Amino acid sequence: WWWDGELDALRVAHDGRSFGIDLAYARELAPARFDRDDIEAEQDGIRRLIGEVSWDYAAGHAAEAFFLRAHDHSARAQPGQILRRSREDEFDANLTWFGVRFIGAFDLGKRGVLGYWLDHARVRGREHVVEYEALEDDASRSVVVDTLSARDVRGSAIDVGVNWLLPLPWEPRAFVGYARGSGDKTPEAGSDRAFRQTGLHGNESGFGGVRRFAHYGVALEPELSNLKVLTFGIGCALWKSSSLDIVYHRYQLLERGSELRDSALDFELTGLHRDLGEGVDVVLGLEEWERLEFEFTVSAFRAGRAFGADEGRESYRALLSMRYAF
Repeated sequence: WWWDGELDALRVAHDGRSFGIDLAYARELAPARFDRDDIEAEQDGIRRLIGEVSWDYAAGHAAEAFFLRAHDHSARAQPGQILRRSREDEFDANLTWFGVRFIGAFDLGKRGVLGYWLDHARVRGREHVVEYEALEDDASRSVVVDTLSARDVRGSAIDVGVNWLLPLPWEPRAFVGYARGSGDKTPEAGSDRAFRQTGLHGNESGFGGVRRFAHYGVALEPELSNLKVLTFGIGCALWKSSSLDIVYHRYQLLERGSELRDSALDFELTGLHRDLGEGVDVVLGLEEWERLEFEFTVSAFRAGRAFGADEGRESYRALLSMRYAF
């Protein structure tokens, strides 16, 4: 929910019996892939200062504080400038995220184990937004900078939930979660109160199962910005080291808008309604073997009233993966 990305960084850490602290300075030094000549435009020139403090204040319970400062030192585009399409960078921002997490579990004896999590974050800073237009004679390779604008950023978000593990055969689990990322009615007014995540986030959890997956929905996989997500799920253990989870998500915009900040599905909204839709995930993880692991995921998303004439349209994603350890 905070960061789960691979970075070129220098990191120092101290891990005590009940207290830990991590500090890191990160800056991309080379392309992430050998078949690319340049660092990705969205990551080029960004310098990050990352901090985390953790405190195990009681057995099975922990409090954590997070800090991330991202300063974009890349060259700012100018109106009329022509760039390769691969160098498009819509946002140049100097932003600071800070917040806390509480996580733990209560042993209920014969009633099982009740786990909980709570994350709260705020983001502050200033963001420059760049809009591009494709060149008519070279639309597939180049773009021209059309407009530039700047705005202050002030957003907040929360993610909270509980997970109940029952002491029964197959170890059944039931979980519920609620996540909310702030939105803004008029971001063009010079300030934007919509939350945005760090860009390093993974938004994955396992809800007690053996496999981690997108906990805001595999089919939609949205960024937590101008969005409310209500989640219900059940799961169970299979055999020795496998699990099955069935998860339901209900989505609603906080403010009417024509698009999501980021998601796995590419679509446009009417801007007239907040009901975004609902989704269901089925995740099967098989880890019965020492060197071999399988994951099978099927996910569906059904569009809500925010899609206008496309209300009720269904989208599907499926994933079958195998991992073999040499």
